[in-house]
Amino acid sequence: MQYLRTNFIFSGWICLILGTGIVFSDLDGVLSVIGTTMSLAGLTLILLGISSKQQAMTPNQISSWKPSKDDLDDPLASNFENKKIKFRIDTTLDEPIKTSILCGNCSEITIVENSKPKSFKCPKCKLELWDEEE
Repeated sequence: MQYLRTNFIFSGWICLILGTGIVFSDLDGVLSVIGTTMSLAGLTLILLGISSKQQAMTPNQISSWKPSKDDLDDPLASNFENKKIKFRIDTTLDEPIKTSILCGNCSEITIVENSKPKSFKCPKCKLELWDEEE
């Protein structure tokens, strides 16, 4: 499960808040027992979530990661001329260092070795996305 730690902590806080509300509502003795049990279960879930390890990505998952092609889709732009110039750049921090460039005009994903290049022209639509003059 991808969000197991977050789910434990979030569920624990919900149980703790609801259980405390039941205990302090002064409705009935049986409800106080249920509220106390719920609060203790919430504390247990919070401690379980805090003590569990964050699930990291494997090196294979990191090296093969690519952004989604629909991240920059513009539903209002029906043809190529109406689209705005936009792009997304993602660079891995771990070895092997790769940079993925997603062109917002044609949804082409280009993988470049090392960090971001000083200039880039999309190989599919031939649009210059940026040019750093330094």
